Amino acid sequence: PLLAHSIRINMPQVSSEQVEENPKVVDLAIDAAGALYWDEKPLTLDDLPARFTAIAGEKPQAEIRIRADQNTRYDVLAKVMAAARRSGMSRIGFITAPSDSGAAPATAH
Repeated sequence: PLLAHSIRINMPQVSSEQVEENPKVVDLAIDAAGALYWDEKPLTLDDLPARFTAIAGEKPQAEIRIRADQNTRYDVLAKVMAAARRSGMSRIGFITAPSDSGAAPATAH
């Protein structure tokens, strides 16, 4: 039979308190004309990478919430998303309005 040998090790002690993270939330609005608003303040598409980079390193990382008009051109939205990803942003979400009716949209035949 094998004998079990115990080795005494002094383990480090840690606190069991939960750390509460409240990440900053940034509202990025895009109107139908493609104009951008960072927390209700206008900015240009060229300003976005610097803004994203500034908050990408924060701990916890800020959350970007994009509100785009339904008539916003896809290329503007794609440029915004690409700038966010290149800058290291990982917390990106979209805000949408609920449908007026609970029914599915009608389709044309």
